[in-house]
Amino acid sequence: MQITFTGHGVETSEALREFISDKLAKMDKFARINKVQVILRSEPKGGRSVEVVCHLSGGKSLVATARHDDTYAAVDLVSDKVQRQLSKIQGQRRGRRNNVREARRIKENMGAVGNASDEADEFIEDEGQ
Repeated sequence: MQITFTGHGVETSEALREFISDKLAKMDKFARINKVQVILRSEPKGGRSVEVVCHLSGGKSLVATARHDDTYAAVDLVSDKVQRQLSKIQGQRRGRRNNVREARRIKENMGAVGNASDEADEFIEDEGQ
């Protein structure tokens, strides 16, 4: 995962970069993240803004923004937002996969029921003779 840091009116120290990298590394288990852009801004009324743009495999992108007086607290908030978005995407993928499996299982059961009714009809005809 490639991480790009940009600071607008904010200096990105090595400690801050490492802190953000550690937070984002934990998210790699949710989805295949190709590239991450981290944009740090100084707000006019004080405080900091952190924006994270995650580019996932398949062309999908996630964007999360958080504002706080403390830069590290803003990073915590934005990482929680990104984790929620990633877990939601993962749940949607699981849901689709489970729906396909359920549809196959129903189709197989319908075929088995159809065969059973044919056998029952044959049995009834044999009994009638």
